Amino acid sequence: MKSVLVCILMFIVALIAMFTGVFEVLASPYMMVFAVVCVVAAFVFALKVLGNPFAPTSADKDDKDDKDTD
Repeated sequence: MKSVLVCILMFIVALIAMFTGVFEVLASPYMMVFAVVCVVAAFVFALKVLGNPFAPTSADKDDKDDKDTD
C-alpha cells in the first residue's frame, strides 16, 4: 500500500510541475548559461578548498634531496 501511495504522490508532483511551468523554465536557453556558471563556480571553489593538483609539492623536493645522500 505504501508503494501505491508513493506512486500516486509522484504522479501528482509531476502533474503540478507540468501545470506550473517548471519544465519550460528548465528548457529555456538561459538554463544552459546558469549551468555553465554553476560548474565554473564549483571548479573555482574546489580549487580554493583542495588546492592546485599540478603545483610542485615539498615531497617532490624531498625525493631529489634523498638521491644526493645515497
